[in-house]
Amino acid sequence: MGQRKNERLRKVILRKASDVILHELHDPRLGFVTLSKVDLSDDTRYATIYYSVMGDDAIRSRTRHALEAARGYVQRAVAGALKTRIAPHVRFKFDESIEGAMRVTKLIDDVMAAEADTQPEPDDADEPEPTAPDAE
Repeated sequence: MGQRKNERLRKVILRKASDVILHELHDPRLGFVTLSKVDLSDDTRYATIYYSVMGDDAIRSRTRHALEAARGYVQRAVAGALKTRIAPHVRFKFDESIEGAMRVTKLIDDVMAAEADTQPEPDDADEPEPTAPDAE
């Protein structure tokens, strides 16, 4: 299959799955979930949808279970949106790259804050006194 067609299908799958999760699923187990990308097999039989979720391990686990429970529903919606002979089997996978990037950003912020705390305070005595405008 052509690279451009594969890219178009990935975009349609991501858009449709995002729309279904945002507007049609009303599962209280779903956390603040974001779909980040789709990997589509060369034969278009398998679509792996990567997601991230804000929160701790418990929230991540509940969201994973909610997505797995809704997998068939999402798969049918994706199949209806695609104009292909074969509808891909949808799988959800947690996107660890986003969490890793957030960890790195937090580490950088912590280092920057620690460096700011160790910098000496500027000495106010070295700065000239502001002068008042001449009154005539």
